[in-house]
Amino acid sequence: MATGIGIGTSQSLRRILTTGTGPVGPINTVPPEIDSDGTGVGSLLSLVSNGTWTNTTGTVTYTYQWYRGSTPIVGETNDTYAIQVADSNKNLKLKVTATDSVGSGYAFSNTISIGYLWGANTISQIWGSLTNLIWGS
Repeated sequence: MATGIGIGTSQSLRRILTTGTGPVGPINTVPPEIDSDGTGVGSLLSLVSNGTWTNTTGTVTYTYQWYRGSTPIVGETNDTYAIQVADSNKNLKLKVTATDSVGSGYAFSNTISIGYLWGANTISQIWGSLTNLIWGS
């Protein structure tokens, strides 16, 4: 019964087990995919594919939420995301929710790891630290 169901989330399997064999809405079988044009501040992460969804009825609509680690990034609900200094040394991923006339399901994309980012204040912070180290504060 669970073969090929809910890749990327246990929600799909949980819904089938708790609702029996009736309609449950979209079920993800291939996770969404994101890609990046770089990993520096201002680089753009973009949705490549919504993934593959089965068990759909009627028109399917998709909504998006970007995550920094396991935390949703407030206000970032488009299918693209510009990397910010706050993303330094973090993992970014996209939650895609598919909704049809029966219900909805979600899946997470692949993760893109962001290394250390140089922000606008980084040079002044380094200079301030060096100045304090050399001459004292």
